[in-house]
Amino acid sequence: MSEKNLAEHLKKERDFLHDISTPIMIASGHLEYLVNEGVNKDPEKVKYRIEKAFSSLQKISEKLQDRRKILKSLSGEIQK
Repeated sequence: MSEKNLAEHLKKERDFLHDISTPIMIASGHLEYLVNEGVNKDPEKVKYRIEKAFSSLQKISEKLQDRRKILKSLSGEIQK
């Protein structure tokens, strides 16, 4: 692997990690609030926090599915 290809690969890896770490932190914060404050608070706040956490988890799932497709594609190219 050339130095340029390695640099590009490392950048893609950093971007991927950033793309999944941000939604993880968002989901974690909303769920931590629910655990610490309890779910017996304002139902609208609880619903909002659950929806935000769910949305963040869906983003992670989408990123992982995209990543899996990329890896399968690369695997197929290597096997040729």
